Amino acid sequence: MGDFHVPQPIAVGLLLLGILGYVYVFVTWTPVHRRLSRARKEVPVLSVLAAALLGAVLFGVGFWLFSKSPKLPEFSAIVATADYPVGVQVGGIVWSNHFTELRFMIANLGPVDYRDMQLTVKPDAPVAAIGQTTALPDVTFSAGRDMTMRQEIVDLALGKRRVIPLVLIATSAGYTVRCKLLPRQRRMEIVMGLVAVNDTPKTGTVPGSRPDHGTPERDYVLKVTMSDQTAHWFGHGTDKNGRIEEVFGAKPVSRHVSVVGTYKLAADDEPHSVSQEIEVRDLVDDLIKQKLR
Repeated sequence: MGDFHVPQPIAVGLLLLGILGYVYVFVTWTPVHRRLSRARKEVPVLSVLAAALLGAVLFGVGFWLFSKSPKLPEFSAIVATADYPVGVQVGGIVWSNHFTELRFMIANLGPVDYRDMQLTVKPDAPVAAIGQTTALPDVTFSAGRDMTMRQEIVDLALGKRRVIPLVLIATSAGYTVRCKLLPRQRRMEIVMGLVAVNDTPKTGTVPGSRPDHGTPERDYVLKVTMSDQTAHWFGHGTDKNGRIEEVFGAKPVSRHVSVVGTYKLAADDEPHSVSQEIEVRDLVDDLIKQKLR
C-alpha cells in the first residue's frame, strides 16, 4: 500500500474552516456583536457549541492532513576553498587543490518518499568532478549537456591518421543528478570540484603554428561552446602521473547554484517540477570575517 498524502491546499483549507468556526463563536458571544445587531435574537447555546466543536474538528483534521502532506525538496549549498592532504578522496573524487569545494544538499523533510528525481544542478563556475558524500543507492551523474569528443591528426603527405583521445575535464553546463529514491526524512549531499580552466592557447598551439596544433601536449585544452553559451573543456585528463593539474588555474569563487528538474511522490506518477536559484555561502569564511571585525 502506498503512502497516504493529501495536497497541501486541501489541508490548509480545512485549517481555515476550523479557524472560521472559532471566529464565529467569538463574534457571536462578544458584547460588540450584541450592540451592532439591532433586532437580534439570542443565539441558541447549542448552535454555538456545535460551531465550536465543528471548528475544533476541522482544525484538528486540517492540521493532521497538513502534517501528512508532501513537502517541497529543500536545497542548500556551501562552499570552501581549503586545501586537502594530497591523495584524499572526497565523495569518491581524488581531490585536487585546484578545486573549490561545493557541497549541494537535497533534503526530503516531508512524510512522503521522493522517487525518480532528475535534477540539473548548475553552479556559476565550471565543474571538473562530482560525487556523493552520502550513501544513497541508485544515484548517477551525467553532464548537463551530453557531448563526446573524437579528434584525429591527419598527415596528408603520408596518408596517415592518428587518434588523439580527449576526455571531458570540465563543463559549465552543470550536471544532471538522477536518484531513484530519496526516502522521507533523509537527505542527499553532492560534492563538486569547481575549477577555472586554463584554455588560452599555449606556445606553439595557435592554429597554423604546428601541423598537430599542439594536441599531443599534456596540457592541451579544447573549449567547445554550445548554443546556450555553456561550454565543455576537453583535454587528456590523466597521464602516468595522475590527473593533469596544469590545465586548471586559481580556485574560482562561487556565489550561486541553480537547480531545475522533476521528481515524483511515492504513490503518484505525476512529475512535480522544481526550479530554484540557491545562494552559496562559505560558512568558515563568514566566521573568520566576523572574528576579524
